Amino acid sequence: MTKTLEELAAVELPTLGTYKFIVAEISDGKSIKAVLVGSPKYGYHADIASAYSRHLPDGVQMGYPSGGGRIRVTDKLLYAYGYSGSYGIAPQETVQKLLEDYAKNKGLEVKVEMGTGY
Repeated sequence: MTKTLEELAAVELPTLGTYKFIVAEISDGKSIKAVLVGSPKYGYHADIASAYSRHLPDGVQMGYPSGGGRIRVTDKLLYAYGYSGSYGIAPQETVQKLLEDYAKNKGLEVKVEMGTGY
């Protein structure tokens, strides 16, 4: 069964550790949704964007990423920081909101310092 735009996760963080992420919008032509996608598999933000867009269901497309950075995921903390050399600094407020919604029922603390460190 193909997922709809609403059913797609707004945040995809596959594992504990420190790795790169991107922020982008996805759309089904009627609605738009912001997503934050991280992956330890790829060394470049553009590779994360490419892999994610290839796995979207038919009818859902990803726009050009609005930024990226790094994220450290522990059993207690989501810490987003830095920037992407390809896409620039991810929007602080968008990253904060997406991670707070994701962490809400997981008991995780969220700290966002986009543009700081690398």
